[in-house]
Amino acid sequence: MPDVPVRNSASKIAPGVDTRGDGGYVLTPPSVHPSGRRYRWSVDSASAFAAAPTWLLDKVTTPATGANSAATLSDWRALVRDGVGEGARDCTIAKLAGYLLRRRIDPIVVLGLMQAWNAASCAPPLPAADVDRIVDSIAGRELARRARGHDE
Repeated sequence: MPDVPVRNSASKIAPGVDTRGDGGYVLTPPSVHPSGRRYRWSVDSASAFAAAPTWLLDKVTTPATGANSAATLSDWRALVRDGVGEGARDCTIAKLAGYLLRRRIDPIVVLGLMQAWNAASCAPPLPAADVDRIVDSIAGRELARRARGHDE
């Protein structure tokens, strides 16, 4: 398989399974869990990571097509109505911010909307600094997209 970048995603492989790829991060020892305990490697961990199988890389690098490739109006309404829990907050805020920014909503307005949505609809809410970071990242990507002439 050609060297295709793996993007961050939530539940693309399976429900509750997140992908961390280019630009993503994971917590590893000696990071500290919110409970105060330190993360540790399992004693039976291998000394090296195995290469991802082709079927898995295909699943996380193939763009979605058809009816599931874009969120429908009912999907957006469900997000606003039902909110999200841990494991989907970052990705969902990024999607919502991207949706608004692509429609040329002012980035400061998008940030305010995402902070309010986070407080009302994320369980538990992300720290405000995390929402700032996510919206700033997505706004930067949108500006870069426009600079490349992809300004539909």
